[in-house]
Amino acid sequence: MRWCDPVQPVKPLTRIVALALVPFLVIGSTLLYVWPGDTERLFAWTVKPELTPLLMGAGYASGVVFFLLVARSKRRWLEVSFGFVGITVFATMMGIATILHWEKFNHDHITFFGWTALYAITPFLVPALWFYNGGWRPGPVEPPDVEVPLPGRVALGIIGSAMFVVGLVIFVKPSLAVEHWPWDVTPLTARVVASFTALNVGWAAAALDKRWTALRIPCISQLTGVTLLLLGIVRAWDDVHTDRTSTWIYLGAELALFVLLASLIVTMTRRRNT
Repeated sequence: MRWCDPVQPVKPLTRIVALALVPFLVIGSTLLYVWPGDTERLFAWTVKPELTPLLMGAGYASGVVFFLLVARSKRRWLEVSFGFVGITVFATMMGIATILHWEKFNHDHITFFGWTALYAITPFLVPALWFYNGGWRPGPVEPPDVEVPLPGRVALGIIGSAMFVVGLVIFVKPSLAVEHWPWDVTPLTARVVASFTALNVGWAAAALDKRWTALRIPCISQLTGVTLLLLGIVRAWDDVHTDRTSTWIYLGAELALFVLLASLIVTMTRRRNT
């Protein structure tokens, strides 16, 4: 059997694990996005300024959507395979950041135990599930699927690759973000922000796959996160350093990703329904 056969099902164990991860992500997203100014009391570590927990909450909300869709995707592993690539990179970076900044965490808080369990297990569990289900390989577009236009795939690849490189550089050298990021960050929050940014690496691989079926669910979940992030930036605009060039580059990239994802979802849904 070839990898990512269009009719290959999502295996039951993968759906069970996906559903088990959802409560952790719902709690994290709610605490961080609804009460971003109260992380000292509610979260595993104090996160400041408010824009960082808003970014994290938006990212976790994207994860909620993705893993819920994984849990209900009984018939087609192809629909969710891409998402596991970026999540593997993200979880691994977050696990490393936790080890590097262990002293910054509130070791007595209940959310710390959930945080530690999540990033001790997922860097190994997520890629294991990806291989267990068959990984990914580009394949032909087979009706009723439709082909994603080359410009859209190239744009996804460019944005995803650029964000991955930025995230990786910042993770390795967080002092760059401390000096230049659009809002204030510490070495720990710089690495956390870098992890969420590098999550977009999945789009680099997506540029190689013409099948809308392979991109639809990742697009939907990512659009959720980008939308909440942009709303969070508006909400915490006072945290933004408008005098930094990096601010406008970052905003431009996020807006471009929002427009691209939204236009792809609308356009490809219409094509498939005609």
